[in-house]
Amino acid sequence: MQYSSTRLFINTGTYWQNYNSDEYNPVDLYAATKEAFEKILKYYVDAFGIRVITLRLYDVYGEDDKRPKLLNLLKEIADTERSIDVSPGEQYLDMVYISDVCSAYLQACELLYSDPLIENEIYGVYTGEKIRLKELIELFSDILKCNIKVNLGKRAYKNREVMEPMEHYQCLPQWRPAISLQEGLQKFNKR
Repeated sequence: MQYSSTRLFINTGTYWQNYNSDEYNPVDLYAATKEAFEKILKYYVDAFGIRVITLRLYDVYGEDDKRPKLLNLLKEIADTERSIDVSPGEQYLDMVYISDVCSAYLQACELLYSDPLIENEIYGVYTGEKIRLKELIELFSDILKCNIKVNLGKRAYKNREVMEPMEHYQCLPQWRPAISLQEGLQKFNKR
């Protein structure tokens, strides 16, 4: 970065950097690498005056997501004889629709360009509307209008499972999610 003309940078973090709501306690190696990169960025902020906004993303979903995430797996087995084993489903999620995440990046860009006082800020990209995993499965099943065979409690919680997302991050200024969970799941179903 020091050898390029880069002076503004938007970084992506994850709420998984804060297991048990600790200031820093990564859930896994992925979250640890996110934290490590934030430390590298701090060096560039301090040494070269690069200005950074880090967006800590929560549970992102939406059409064209090819990852083997729960909603994709549920849709795949809907109205089939197949089933899926999941945890007891007591963990909370904060689902953020992809178009809202995109608008957060655009807002972060606008903020960096318009506010020269921003040096190295971290903002959360979340809705503030938590839902238990088992309730999400039920809601998605209702939206699909079909039977989804889910075996709750057949899998143990993952090691270092996040039971409730921490929301101590300030929300990105002048950004709010536009897509409700219900609307987002309906859009996701139409893909």
